[in-house]
Amino acid sequence: VPDLTVGVSATDNCTASSGLVITQSPASGVTIGKGVTTITITVTDAEGNSSTCTADVTVIDDTDPIISNCPSNQNVNVNSGTCATTLPDYTSLLTLSDNCSLSGNLTVVQSPVSGTSVSDTTAVTITVTDEAGNSAVCSFNVIVVDNEDPVISNCPANQNVAAGPGCSSSLADYT
Repeated sequence: VPDLTVGVSATDNCTASSGLVITQSPASGVTIGKGVTTITITVTDAEGNSSTCTADVTVIDDTDPIISNCPSNQNVNVNSGTCATTLPDYTSLLTLSDNCSLSGNLTVVQSPVSGTSVSDTTAVTITVTDEAGNSAVCSFNVIVVDNEDPVISNCPANQNVAAGPGCSSSLADYT
């Protein structure tokens, strides 16, 4: 809590201003949570007479969440028999923290979403938003890798060819 008594001015009919006691509750330096806290300022004269006024102090969360260990670019093999891969859920790889929100109260969105089929290098963005609307972004590429050998479906059968002059033969074109 800031010291709000510094800006207070007060007068009294019998006690000089320098003799007035100005206090606040909660006291300056006390830690308060997010939201509105009403501070009561009291001015007391030499006879014990007092007057009060109030001021609200609002703690606002304007700090982005923190994303630790954002993945680097990911090489992902194609799904068997296809030229594409299915994006996994990358959000579970992250470590998240925030100054005001519990990690369980953070909203985490992956785009494209887990389960999306991709066939080319794809940018993945994960956005983490806290309860106050502050957000942080983690981005990386998913690089689709074709790791499957081609399948030959019509391989020619073994061939016997007659030897020509010089005891050789020209090879047929099998492509």
